[in-house]
Amino acid sequence: MSYDGGQREQTLAAIADKWTGVGEPIKEAGARFELGRYLFQMGRGESAFTELRRSAELFQNHDASPLSAQALLGCAHALAIVGRVEESLEWFDKSIDLFKEIGLASGELEASAAKLEALSDLHRWNGTDISDKIIMLSEGDSDPQTQAFRLVACQYKAQERLAAQDFKGSLAPAMKAVDLANAVGNSVTEAQLRLFAAHNLRLLRRLPEAADQYQRVIKLAQGVPGAASLEEQAIEGLGDVLDG
Repeated sequence: MSYDGGQREQTLAAIADKWTGVGEPIKEAGARFELGRYLFQMGRGESAFTELRRSAELFQNHDASPLSAQALLGCAHALAIVGRVEESLEWFDKSIDLFKEIGLASGELEASAAKLEALSDLHRWNGTDISDKIIMLSEGDSDPQTQAFRLVACQYKAQERLAAQDFKGSLAPAMKAVDLANAVGNSVTEAQLRLFAAHNLRLLRRLPEAADQYQRVIKLAQGVPGAASLEEQAIEGLGDVLDG
């Protein structure tokens, strides 16, 4: 840890301890929340979880439920970044449930999308009720952040159908996700999704459509950092399609 980083952590911890000492629980909760966020940004998930959990407890005990829900969501993320993804699911659920209880739809969307990403990491495809609700709640909302959550839900549905060997059924959510990735300007994700669709179209023997998607991937991936492997896979797939 750098001197500046260590100093920042010590300052935030001292502020939290100060509010603990004078019996100011809401101010302590806010300070511990900021400390937890800082530790998370430094990649120290275990320590971040400890601070965020205490923050959530304090906020909840003093009728600050929206802040408590955000702290619970932070707890889930903190566990996930240290590989404790299975354990993080419980904390995503706590956050989702509290956002539902207080009627904060934007928070419920955020926490639900984050849970879907955790489920995807675990290759667990029993969350289609969550993805369906995100898609329903985000319908017609052009806010970029909401569209990003909708993108996560469509990706999840496409992956769930693929896991069930339903190649045709995976195409519709995959192409919806393509449009969303394009709308939010995420070229790498759009290329990944088009490659996904191209592979499925090829398996379905819809070869002209597959070739079109492979060509789009190649065009999207050219010169984009981190997309070289996508371009290579698309070139290989296009060659196989053209060879019949």
